[in-house]
Amino acid sequence: MEIPGQVTVEDAAVLIGAVLDRVDHARTCLVSPADLLESTVAWSRLAERAAAVQSALVGQVARVEASMIEAGTPVRSWLQATTTMSAKHARVVERRARLAGRFTRVAAAHLAGEMTTEAADAVLAGLAQLPDDLTGEQVDHGEQHLVDLATGAHGQPRLDPVGLRQCANRLVEVVAPEVADEALAKRLAREAAQAARDRHLTWTHDHHGSVFFKAKLPVADAETVIGVINAITNNATRAADQADPAAPPVSLGQRRADAFALVFARAAGAPDTPASGGVPPTVHVQLDHAALLAGLVRAKLIGSDTDLSAGEARRLACDAQLIPTVLGSHGQVLDVGRSVRLVPPRLRALLIARDGGCAFPGCDRTPADCDAHHIDPWWNHGPTDLANLVLLCRHHHGLVEPHPGWPDGAQWEVRINPADGRPEFLPPARLDPKRRPKRHTRHTKITITPPTGPDGGAATPHAGSEPRTGTTDRQGP
Repeated sequence: MEIPGQVTVEDAAVLIGAVLDRVDHARTCLVSPADLLESTVAWSRLAERAAAVQSALVGQVARVEASMIEAGTPVRSWLQATTTMSAKHARVVERRARLAGRFTRVAAAHLAGEMTTEAADAVLAGLAQLPDDLTGEQVDHGEQHLVDLATGAHGQPRLDPVGLRQCANRLVEVVAPEVADEALAKRLAREAAQAARDRHLTWTHDHHGSVFFKAKLPVADAETVIGVINAITNNATRAADQADPAAPPVSLGQRRADAFALVFARAAGAPDTPASGGVPPTVHVQLDHAALLAGLVRAKLIGSDTDLSAGEARRLACDAQLIPTVLGSHGQVLDVGRSVRLVPPRLRALLIARDGGCAFPGCDRTPADCDAHHIDPWWNHGPTDLANLVLLCRHHHGLVEPHPGWPDGAQWEVRINPADGRPEFLPPARLDPKRRPKRHTRHTKITITPPTGPDGGAATPHAGSEPRTGTTDRQGP
């Protein structure tokens, strides 16, 4: 397609729109893999160039105050209202446009498709933080240096946005090495103050069973958080993953999420946690009476008005301070329970002494990381006593929590051996058709047979030693 002469930005938008309207998207499945890759790269470059044109136009809108004259609103608000941009995206577009108006070499490379939008943002951010007392020649030198790195000009290695940001942060060392140390100290102090102002933590329910957390912390504080989460993640063992090949795999991100939740589960039980007093958080749960009789298939957290899965409700209720509100078929309140500590401190101390931590075979979670699980479920009127309780970490708690309606042998089960009062676990039938019980090694009885002598009799013990016979019960976490 030939377009005679030059066209205006307005005419280009019309022409491109008309071409896009005529694109036959069905034909993409008919091209060769090489052509498909080439087209994808070409369209990616077009998208970057279109973003550059948008930046140039927004910069002009800002310079002539067009949005204030025509719509009575600032640029950012006008962008949100007319293009449905998010506030964050509109802020990024406006900042890019204003900076591109100052640094024309970057804008030209972006418009030519020689620099991606992400690379342009990295370069512009670096140029914007240069000290104010640099000369125009020094700033020009720095801009050209970063553009060369972004485009691979003059034999320079072409850097990605991460590399560009790193070079931009050290740009003063290139253009004004005599003031680099002073400039670095000022920049770090400025960034630390800005990081302290920008710190925040928010959370939002997605109304599909999850909550989004969004946080921003100064780097020193963040390193502490990252270090704790990594330490817990690296130390975690997933015994079920090894014991049951059919168990779903756990990704690194999921392990980190588990560690994140575990930090706050520990904090909830700490004696100096404000308003908690060393007990787990109170759970206000709304239950349907008919569902309760059927085995708790529906529940809702009061306050956030969030639906709760039956499994999560059962797990939380095992070792939490619970206030149930039971509703009838017409939504009327039939009963509001009292706040009751399901597992009192003395009973939990007995559990810790018996189980020593998570009782699931192979797990090394400490008692502080564990819930007190009711073997005969609380919703089935299971008693809260030592013979009906076992310490389990969050992962293995969910693994053995009974699911109403599941066939026998479909999941891991836990029971207390009546002979010695220790917990043992029955694997799913898919793993072991005979469902032979397994124990944690700290609860395993080890038989030690006395050594025999050459004539078949008992061997003579060494001086100072005593014969070892019978069984021993391995204890300790």
